[in-house]
Amino acid sequence: MSSALSILLLGLLAGCSITHPSSDRSSSSSVPICSGYGCVFKESFTPSARERARLKDVMAAGSSSPKAERRALGRAIAMMERSARRHLGFAADAPLSAQKHANVRGQMDCFDESDNTQTYLFWLKRQGFLRYHKPLRRVGQRGFLLDGRYPHKTALVRSSDGTVWAVDSWRGRDGQPPEIMRFTRWKTSDSSDFPYDPSA
Repeated sequence: MSSALSILLLGLLAGCSITHPSSDRSSSSSVPICSGYGCVFKESFTPSARERARLKDVMAAGSSSPKAERRALGRAIAMMERSARRHLGFAADAPLSAQKHANVRGQMDCFDESDNTQTYLFWLKRQGFLRYHKPLRRVGQRGFLLDGRYPHKTALVRSSDGTVWAVDSWRGRDGQPPEIMRFTRWKTSDSSDFPYDPSA
């Protein structure tokens, strides 16, 4: 097997090598969800009035500062992941991207995770729940195999002081808060450089 083909196969096994322009797909009510690795399955759900009220309370509790809002964002995104699972009736997404879960409804690689997290962020913005941060339409990317890192993606937000933050749900279990860190740190690191830490 040629070295070029070996590198390509390694990228595919990583489960995060698919490139796709991300965009805001949410509406004021419906929340689209990708799963199956590379958005093989496309579905949507609508948060109930009770779920929306809970999300509003969670975000209001983080209104005192940008740092508090990032912690609230982590909690809100975890809640929306659990809501998606309840509404759509799929099994809990496993952490990371095991190749055995490819093409399985409800299982998500980093493409699905970044796209879904971005969708949640824009939905929260549309509800008027964000005070200090704005979601970005582009996703953050790092790694290209030749630098020793698998390709990886993350949703992004920009805080009121101009700092860009990565909001990465890939390493946690379904319904756990995403990792939120400065994008400059996320961009230059690898997932194995630090333990999973959902605290902002």
